[in-house]
Amino acid sequence: MEETNFTPQPPLSPQPGEPSGAPDAAEHPSPAPAFDRPDGAADFTPPPAAGGETPPVPPVAPPLSPVKQAKKALRRCSNRNSLLLLLLVVGTNLVALGVLMAMKLLGVRMSTTAFDTVANLISYGSLYLVMAPLLLIGNAGQPHKVRTYFTKPKASGKEIAKWTLIGVGLTYGISYVFNFLFTIIQLLFGVELAAPSLVTDTGFANALISFFFMALAAPLMEELIFRGTLLCHTLPFGSWFAIVVVGVSFGLTHMNYQQLFYAIMMGIAAGFVVVKAQSIWPALGIHLSINLIGATQSILAGHIDLSVLTGGGSSRYVMTYLLSKLPYLLPILLLSLLCLAAAVSGFVLFVIEAVNHKDTFRLENPCTVLTPAQKAATYLSAPGTILTLAVMLGMTVCNALGVL
Repeated sequence: MEETNFTPQPPLSPQPGEPSGAPDAAEHPSPAPAFDRPDGAADFTPPPAAGGETPPVPPVAPPLSPVKQAKKALRRCSNRNSLLLLLLVVGTNLVALGVLMAMKLLGVRMSTTAFDTVANLISYGSLYLVMAPLLLIGNAGQPHKVRTYFTKPKASGKEIAKWTLIGVGLTYGISYVFNFLFTIIQLLFGVELAAPSLVTDTGFANALISFFFMALAAPLMEELIFRGTLLCHTLPFGSWFAIVVVGVSFGLTHMNYQQLFYAIMMGIAAGFVVVKAQSIWPALGIHLSINLIGATQSILAGHIDLSVLTGGGSSRYVMTYLLSKLPYLLPILLLSLLCLAAAVSGFVLFVIEAVNHKDTFRLENPCTVLTPAQKAATYLSAPGTILTLAVMLGMTVCNALGVL
């Protein structure tokens, strides 16, 4: 029914000597207009049914308050984000396991070196075989697509370079701090945590696979998933909230204690520059820089037998061995010094920025009806998020204890 712009007028009083022509209003009050009633219901009586009975009017549910509406939308966003991550974690392992089982059933035989190479390829390949369709699923029905991420940054080259250095530096700084803390914990409690091997097996094929997937494919695909899809889903609930939530999720998906905290720091830094520059390119710069250094060190370390250093051999033998490995040791040492310099300079730049340019860290918050505590509680209480966190945290603990 078309609405009319109508304002009811009070009944006119009859003029002296003129009959009213209407019953007394006090005895027969007229129905109140719909917008004067508490429930806003229209003055409508349903027609009698065929049997002469008046059908009951279905109750009208009161509209949700803005707070409840925001919580409902945030919980839906949380479920969507978390289930995408669960598909990523579970799907990757299922694909890798399925390929290895198929090889075994087919009776594929190969040397140990060849098997290690194939297993390395399957491990990396399964990750991106799962990620590609996840991008399509994650962007379904959303205004943002993959092509929308690669826009020209709304920041100068100088600003992007500065924040890239800050992001890389803070990531390495957090890595040093937590590596030290975990070392202290192991010494104090007499436990030995199982760290993942970040050393690439020798061989050109292994080096090529590791370099391509670790240094190039991983930054691209992971940024599209995390700073692209997941961050865009969560930004309507506050920029800082989205940056932190997606950054923590990024760290947890690594599922090992050694990479957990510096991956969280990198995820937060990458999310911040994406929001500031409104482009995924600066985040790719941070991610590529860190992974490129890590992949290079991993490949070079594969040529060094660390057991020689801890095997109790004579100092002369150890020195001779180290001298023979100088072509690999020197680049590792130089890259380590570069990382340390980046950590120091990035931290200094961050402090200068925080002191002199506080407005830089003020980001948009479209969802002001919820406090940060309410947002966190709502996001973490979503069923899909509870399940995903249980799986990722459980895997992290099991990997640290060497159970898996």
